Amino acid sequence: MKNYFIVIVLLLVSANITVAQEFNHLNYAKSSVTGAQVTYADQGNVVMSTGKYNALPQGEQNRISGIFNLKPKEYATYLHYMNDTMDGYEYQKNINPNIILAIHAGDGVLRQHYLSNAVKADHRAVSNMLKVSVDYTKTVRQLYPNEKPIMTPAMQAAVHNHLNSDDTVQLFCRPEGAVCGDLLGVIMKPTLQSNGARLDLFFVGNVKRQDIVKFAKSNNIAAKNVLQRRITLNFGNKPFKALETEAHHKLPLPYLIVRRDGKSIPVDLGGKSA
Repeated sequence: MKNYFIVIVLLLVSANITVAQEFNHLNYAKSSVTGAQVTYADQGNVVMSTGKYNALPQGEQNRISGIFNLKPKEYATYLHYMNDTMDGYEYQKNINPNIILAIHAGDGVLRQHYLSNAVKADHRAVSNMLKVSVDYTKTVRQLYPNEKPIMTPAMQAAVHNHLNSDDTVQLFCRPEGAVCGDLLGVIMKPTLQSNGARLDLFFVGNVKRQDIVKFAKSNNIAAKNVLQRRITLNFGNKPFKALETEAHHKLPLPYLIVRRDGKSIPVDLGGKSA
């Protein structure tokens, strides 16, 4: 892990990383939150009234409030703020009730308690999503070990049979999901087998260094090939935008080209994008 990080820091073409914005809780929609509310709502985006909630059996009140680590009385207070106050109309109907209670809390300790409930829920949800994102590609390969990427015969021929020793293969793609890794599995071996050929990977989107490190490890990119610049790992937003400007139209992702004798040769991917 350490070796990959050092190599990538040295070879990344840009240090400008777009960091994902923090959650804006007043606009953040979360389906797991709406589940309890919509069950007893008059319509999909309307929070149930305090009266309806108080009329529920005690066990059901406990169940709903317990989802958010609240007591029934606290959940009823949240419903009051949402339905019976002027600022309640400014909030998304599927906001975590803890955020509403924190906004209206007059006591600092109580406010921190509600904020902790909300932050822990968000942290747990995001952590689980990241785990799934990282494991998704591995699971695809475990279930379909002999599956070939979706390619036309023309693409396979171009990649496997027509690489010159001084060619540079450039793949622009997003690191998440299986498509980028599958394409890499096809083009990496013939590129490395062609004496002098090089493979440049350009990652497009909101990509961080750790995303590239994880991709390199999960796709078995040898550190020696990166050190020898047989494979380079790059932030691809600016180069990809330059290609689109040159082409005068929006290019699909993934986008594969071969640089040869100062020319760019696009490789047919069969119209598939991801």
